[in-house]
Amino acid sequence: IRTLKIKGYMPRNKKNVIHVSPEEKELLITILIQNSSFFLFSAKNLFKDALCMEAAAVLSHLGIELILKACWIWDKGEYSHTHKIPYIAN
Repeated sequence: IRTLKIKGYMPRNKKNVIHVSPEEKELLITILIQNSSFFLFSAKNLFKDALCMEAAAVLSHLGIELILKACWIWDKGEYSHTHKIPYIAN
C-alpha cells in the first residue's frame, strides 16, 4: 500500500482544503482512482446479496466520491476534506 503525505497546508477557512503541489498531483490522483476501483468492484459484488445492500451502497458512495475528488484535484490543484458529493461534483 502506498501512502502520500501532502506537503500543503491546512488553511483555517470554511473551504477546508489542502493545496496540492504539481509533483504530488499525479500520484494522488492515481491513488484515488485505484482506491475508487476497489470500492466499486467490492460494491458490485455485494449488490448480489440482499443482506449486503447497505454496505454496497456505502462502498458505491465512497467510490464515486473518490473519482470526483480525483477530478477536483486535477481541475483545481487542491484536496477538499468534504464527503458531500453534490459539493464535490460542482
